[in-house]
Amino acid sequence: MRSMHHLPAIPAALLVGFLSVASLHAQDGAMKKDKGAMQDHASMTMDEPMAQGKLSSVGDHKASGTVHILNAEGKRQVHFTSDFSIEKGPDVYVLLTNGPKPVHGRSVTVAKLSRFAGEQSFEIPANTDLANYSHVVLWCRKYSVSMGQAELQAGEMMGDERAMMEKDEGSMMDEKKAGK
Repeated sequence: MRSMHHLPAIPAALLVGFLSVASLHAQDGAMKKDKGAMQDHASMTMDEPMAQGKLSSVGDHKASGTVHILNAEGKRQVHFTSDFSIEKGPDVYVLLTNGPKPVHGRSVTVAKLSRFAGEQSFEIPANTDLANYSHVVLWCRKYSVSMGQAELQAGEMMGDERAMMEKDEGSMMDEKKAGK
């Protein structure tokens, strides 16, 4: 008799256990799907250009291709796309400038160019305010000559930085007028 009272409890316990496992499996699948969707969204927005431009030749030096300013994995980068090409030269550096020609003290050296063609990226130094720069210039230090340049067209994020900077400047002007 004793075993008959426990018999109905066993199928009920199995059913509860089965439903618990099935529920956990369904939740796990949904979480994986959500995580995948979040990663897809993150990769779309993370590598979206903050600014971009087309490289052009300077003087007799040939340069072509596309350059982007990216925010990739939380780091801002100057990124040359696969169509990038520049004439070989000694001591060529990637600079951020506020015009087509670098001005000493108002340009940021990003990195020494590692290859003269193809896709490559260089991390922009931390604390660089991109709102202050309008061009990427390929500069030959040895001969102090520009070999290529791209005027950057602001993307959404870079435009936001500029708008915030202009707003802050406007607020400071208002405070000066008010005598603060």
